[in-house]
Amino acid sequence: AVPFLHAIASRLFVWRWQRLLAVALLLFNLPVIYFGYMVLTETLTLLLLFVTLWLLIRHSEQGSPVTVLLAGISFSLMVLARFNTLPLLAVIILFIVIDNWFTRRRPHRSIIYTLLLFLLPPLLILNGYATYNRVEHDFYGLFPTGGSILVSRNALISTIDGSEALSENNRAVYEIFSNAAEEFHKSRDSGGLKGSMSAIDRYNITTRLYSGFPIYLAAVEPLCIHFGIERERSGPELSRVLRPFYAELAKEKRGELWELRLLSLASSFRSSSGLVTGSNPPVNLDRLPAAFIIFHKLLMFTVKAGVAIALLINIVAMFAGKAGYNRVVMAFAMLYIGFLFINFSLALVNDSNRYTFPVEALTTVFALWYIISAVRVYRERAGLIEQRSTLIDIFKA
Repeated sequence: AVPFLHAIASRLFVWRWQRLLAVALLLFNLPVIYFGYMVLTETLTLLLLFVTLWLLIRHSEQGSPVTVLLAGISFSLMVLARFNTLPLLAVIILFIVIDNWFTRRRPHRSIIYTLLLFLLPPLLILNGYATYNRVEHDFYGLFPTGGSILVSRNALISTIDGSEALSENNRAVYEIFSNAAEEFHKSRDSGGLKGSMSAIDRYNITTRLYSGFPIYLAAVEPLCIHFGIERERSGPELSRVLRPFYAELAKEKRGELWELRLLSLASSFRSSSGLVTGSNPPVNLDRLPAAFIIFHKLLMFTVKAGVAIALLINIVAMFAGKAGYNRVVMAFAMLYIGFLFINFSLALVNDSNRYTFPVEALTTVFALWYIISAVRVYRERAGLIEQRSTLIDIFKA
């Protein structure tokens, strides 16, 4: 991922030391170290996101059909690595259209041709994988759907508190989930891992975010017995038979689900990992002091939220004609806002901060860019260097 980050940074930073510092921010990013140690798909997703972003920027610069075709391939591979990145397809399409509107280099027929080139690889690769699932796992799609198309399974399950009045058809399933939820809340360890913020959570927010998945895991075995499904291959089949239950539960819990959407959005700005594996003896980042882990979490929340606000201001300034068009900022802003919107709309709860991991490393790079730009403007205003910009020009590369 380093070469692609350096290539992206070279379009933001003037001096070589600034670009190297941006690369260092990736290499010493603690969640990057954590996920690399855990050997999870997040690190592969990070690489493919950088590749896709770089190819989109190159296409914006050159207009080459080859780069946009390669971007489509890279995006398809990213979706296969992390299925929940699929909704970013709409964001990338929007970026291609907006980029063409700002640059005004290509006619409308050309932009349609560009979109078709980008969409061709996902159409072939993702449908090929969906066909494989149809043959091997008896469902057509990238993954077995849980919950509903509008909300995540974990969010729905986390709302169960024993007071629901569901229909007789779903009563047996509800009892299984209700018993699992009761057992979870009885056995829950309020202390958490080292550096956990749950100990100071007076409003029980972390429980609402994280309870859905362990409750589901506890309910899987009795659900398989109830429906007569083999435990080893239960995923797709359980998702299918539980759809009526999820649908009825979603109708009853509309208000709580909107609360969970807002919590998921806020949770997006948390550090993408807790850094601690909980192993004994401590390994990797487990050796860090708890105070440092807490400081890192607070710092990352500030950085991610601050960059999101700066990007929104940046985009508004571009559309208002108050700032020059910057394709790198626009591409990243669209991706970042896309991640946030998906977290909010689907109420990804416990997955919301982890879901933003691929863009988290880039938020530190853009935070560095905004700081350097602000310092430059201050020095210009103070007469320390030649004035080349206005306050609005801080958003120009």
